[in-house]
Amino acid sequence: MLSERVARARDAMVSLMNRSIDILEEMAHESGNIFHINRRGYLYATANPDRIPYFRRAAEEAAELGAGPLRCHAGQPDGPAYIPAPATGFENQPVGIDLILDQKLIRRYFPYLSNKVVALIHGRRCGWFSVQQLGMYLLERAREKGVRFLSARVEGVEVVRGRVQAVRLRNGSVRLLFRPRMWSMPQDLF
Repeated sequence: MLSERVARARDAMVSLMNRSIDILEEMAHESGNIFHINRRGYLYATANPDRIPYFRRAAEEAAELGAGPLRCHAGQPDGPAYIPAPATGFENQPVGIDLILDQKLIRRYFPYLSNKVVALIHGRRCGWFSVQQLGMYLLERAREKGVRFLSARVEGVEVVRGRVQAVRLRNGSVRLLFRPRMWSMPQDLF
């Protein structure tokens, strides 16, 4: 059944996302956050009141799939407190999703948005980081483990039955041939 396959694929993607973020946060701890990961989150906004039920369903679905708890901020006095995201860092931040329907809350924390905005979804376990700094950190770690960086021009790729079998490189006058068994990646990624 298609919907069952789609549901399994979505579960798998949320699991992959969560594990990927876990790994990035582990590396941030190890490196002193050299690549400046943060958890500012992603913000989705609508000025269309007819979209509010859609926003609610999307937030509920994300929570059900494992993205974390849903907190609804609709201006109720006994409702959960909204915790704004700091500009830097990733530790001690809420996970999950904030659905913000309270106009005062929207204006207070997001004054740069149009006054017409009626609802926000704030996905919390997301943000950004310096890809260049992460790449340099990973390269340094690889070199510590004995990996050598080789600068060369790719001259050709040998493919047999749709699979990469070899990569021919040129390094000055030297031709190098790498076979899949020498690569540390699973062959299915080729």
